[in-house]
Amino acid sequence: SINFDHPNDIRGGRKLRKQARAQGWELAGPRAFPWIQHLAADGISLPIESDDYRRATASLRAITAFMEGHRSLFEGEGSDPVRETMTVRDVPGEVVVTVTAPFPDVRWQWGQESSTDGMRRTEAEGARDAFLAARRADFSEEEVLEAGSAVSELIEFGVFHAGEPLPRWTPDLVSEYLVEYYPRKGSVSGDEIDAIPGYLGAFFEWLGKSGQLPQTTATAIRRRIGRERASFLRAARDPARFGPAKAVVATMQREGVDIEDEAAVHRFLEDFNRRLEKDPELLPMPDLSRFLGPSKKWVWNGEGPAPDPVASCPCGSGRRYRKCCMPR
Repeated sequence: SINFDHPNDIRGGRKLRKQARAQGWELAGPRAFPWIQHLAADGISLPIESDDYRRATASLRAITAFMEGHRSLFEGEGSDPVRETMTVRDVPGEVVVTVTAPFPDVRWQWGQESSTDGMRRTEAEGARDAFLAARRADFSEEEVLEAGSAVSELIEFGVFHAGEPLPRWTPDLVSEYLVEYYPRKGSVSGDEIDAIPGYLGAFFEWLGKSGQLPQTTATAIRRRIGRERASFLRAARDPARFGPAKAVVATMQREGVDIEDEAAVHRFLEDFNRRLEKDPELLPMPDLSRFLGPSKKWVWNGEGPAPDPVASCPCGSGRRYRKCCMPR
């Protein structure tokens, strides 16, 4: 890996700075010192040698040239892989570097999500698939599909909204999903909503038993799901809590439009937009006041323990502190 930091902040920084200068690395600023880390396959740190700097320097030169020559790969949402081999001559000795992008075995959706989000999603989806495989004896085929859909929506929230990897999910995070996020964006409607808390409870029970989540956390989450069930069902069925996209889909379903028929959806949207201009009440906007909190931010005065970033914000908004008043 290639990193950037101040030489005084890392072990052996002065020596590494000398090696970087010998390789001709350019510095963007006093804290932009480049240094590299060499890890074995098992994650053990290996000693850095001059050849490591030579290879890293050549790799950066090649990656820079590749990105400048193939900008469209990094500006679009997807592309067929491009592979280019080049010889880097402005380092001691010639180094041949091959760059491929998008890499065929990449674990994230190229151009649509970050590498961190992609790996978190892949990890969570792997847990979902293992859970469904373990419960096939208990679930009917229809229940397997419903449970998979319920867990998939939970994963989308955890990765793209909360930004938390699977092992760090908490009861508060699951409460936020059930009572705030799902009513705005959840896809299931009607009587099928009743089964969602049960599917999610079974998923977290399996995570605890399989060791992918601490057993105490899994138990606490299942208890929270049970306590939030009535609030969840009430909020998930309240049209005033729907987000704009969900409100449009609900309107289509109410008017008998087949949402799987692309042409029918297109005709409906054209007609709906014309009707909406005359009557804005066709698409009532959800009440977002509970997400906004007070207009003035709460500021910790330094007395007592610092607020927990994942706990409820002291301002009373109901959001987590780190997503509300915590300084950034």
